[in-house]
Amino acid sequence: MSTNDVIQQLLIWKSIQSLALFIPAIILCIIIAYYFFNEVRKASHEISGDFIGFLVFSFPCAIALACTQLTWLKIMVAPKLYLLEYVASLVK
Repeated sequence: MSTNDVIQQLLIWKSIQSLALFIPAIILCIIIAYYFFNEVRKASHEISGDFIGFLVFSFPCAIALACTQLTWLKIMVAPKLYLLEYVASLVK
């Protein structure tokens, strides 16, 4: 097994690991946004405080989770930069 094979497998593994958390976070954002817009559309009365509380807490959490899982994008755009950062994190 060559060094290139090991590096390629590391990049694939880290990409899939990141995507496995990114995709559910994005789906969660879409679901929350759907429920919010659906509630606003059908609301002839005021939106409940429980719903606003849910929205204020859950949507930023889902966005934050999605934003922290962008390793797959870094690997696709700049794999050498990712490898340098990865090696630097191992040296610390």
